[in-house]
Amino acid sequence: MKPIGEKMTYLRKRSGLSQGELAFHLNMSRSKVAKLETNTQPPSMEDLMTIGDFFQISLDHLVGRDFSKIQTLSEVKQVYQVGQAVLDTELYEVVTLLSTYPHLQSSLHQVSSLPKTKQDKRIPLITSLMTQIAQLDD
Repeated sequence: MKPIGEKMTYLRKRSGLSQGELAFHLNMSRSKVAKLETNTQPPSMEDLMTIGDFFQISLDHLVGRDFSKIQTLSEVKQVYQVGQAVLDTELYEVVTLLSTYPHLQSSLHQVSSLPKTKQDKRIPLITSLMTQIAQLDD
């Protein structure tokens, strides 16, 4: 499990922001951002919520909370009201892929945060891209 500071640094750099720019967006001082990134100051709950909201990630992901396969599948099924007939293996592989590649999770989360009309325009593109990627392995 990566410390929160490492995740915060990764997310900041991936977004192309300096510590000062991130501090501005989070309404914090640059020195506080630096302390959070180096794990010399623990984040408050408010800090965690602000960071999670800005990067559009869950607090569970930010703090590195891990789930077992059964718990993960159970939660996904509950949220999406999916029955036992769903192929557990494929569903778990998707969840594992998303947890392995946080940038992919974040990107898909950004799409899921869009209004339905905008999602509907992007899903065919994503599906086509994933099909092309799968064919590269053949």
